[in-house]
Amino acid sequence: MRITVTDRLSFRVDSQRKILDNGYLSVPGRVARTGVQQYTAQELGLTDRPPNELVNVYRPPEEVFKPESLASYDNSDITLQHPDKFVGSTTYKEVSVGHATSAGRKFGEYVVVDHLIKDQGAIDAVNKGTAELSAGYSAEYLAQPGIAPCGTPYEFIQTDIRINHIALCDTARAGHLARLFDSQKPKENQPMPQITLDSGAKVEVADQATATLIQTTFDSLTKKVTDSEKIILQLRDDNETLEAEKEQKDKEIDKLKEETSDAAIQRRVDQVVDAMNGARLVAGTKFSCDSMDPMTIKRQALDAAGIKSKKYGTWDKAPDAYVNAWFDAEVDRQEEEDEPGDEKGEKNTNDSHRRFANDLNNSLRRNTGDASQQRIAARNTFLDQRYGRKPEDKK
Repeated sequence: MRITVTDRLSFRVDSQRKILDNGYLSVPGRVARTGVQQYTAQELGLTDRPPNELVNVYRPPEEVFKPESLASYDNSDITLQHPDKFVGSTTYKEVSVGHATSAGRKFGEYVVVDHLIKDQGAIDAVNKGTAELSAGYSAEYLAQPGIAPCGTPYEFIQTDIRINHIALCDTARAGHLARLFDSQKPKENQPMPQITLDSGAKVEVADQATATLIQTTFDSLTKKVTDSEKIILQLRDDNETLEAEKEQKDKEIDKLKEETSDAAIQRRVDQVVDAMNGARLVAGTKFSCDSMDPMTIKRQALDAAGIKSKKYGTWDKAPDAYVNAWFDAEVDRQEEEDEPGDEKGEKNTNDSHRRFANDLNNSLRRNTGDASQQRIAARNTFLDQRYGRKPEDKK
């Protein structure tokens, strides 16, 4: 009878460790994170400072969680402590104690990977406390000093991360945080754990656990200050935006006032009357149009006269400048032909329109009411003249 047992009795209740039926240990774990991490100058190959001086390096989320980087975790070897060099075909038998069974996946600011630990010695070491994880990988460093979102200054940015192995460590230098080239700690002149203050100054503390606690608390407070400053800046930007919008609305109101002034209405009426006078020259005295837009009147007059737009097909598609040129030319031509007068009485009709325009202008000048009433009066007078209505017809 084949039985598979999941043994959790030897672990904490909330542990995700599983002992498989073949004795292997299956367990997920956090192997890397984003943010600022510290490295020694020696690790980074820097020769312009003491070898044990700590250097801040920023690991952006877009690099840590880049699909190519996450994919490189899959099937990478697991080692007990970091080997002297990267795992390869000539060393895996000596250093590999298992392998990753998944690609990396995002979990908050961390990368989580599933592990299968096969070597019994490594499993025993895990049970005795060697349970911290540290990824070994290669990457590019860009010398671009800046300030991380948490408010911590840095000198380099880490990019193009590719995983080689994942190491089980007694005490990872940055706790559970991933470290590039995170090999054995130096046996001599090992630096004491440090925390970085907001000013950039570094302060040594007794142990890594204390450093992690203090640094985490300090970073949290720094982030709150940074977030508050961002809110203040956003409020200032919003206020400037509102002021700009108010200024724009004031300009629009001034423009509307200008467009509805007596002079503007007078100009509009003159334009409509001139367009109708020209339209009846172009299309004949019986031409009519319900629109009060001069350009619409001109377009319809050209259509009514049977004049085609050769370039644009229809006058509706032609630009205003093109329509005005054709319309004015046709009006000039008609005026030249009608200059001596004709038997149809068109000259008298033109004189009638001119008298109508003068009467309308005089009416507007006498009218001291508001702009809206002037527009209504002008339109009614125009329509009365167009359709031959007399004042007594309205009573």
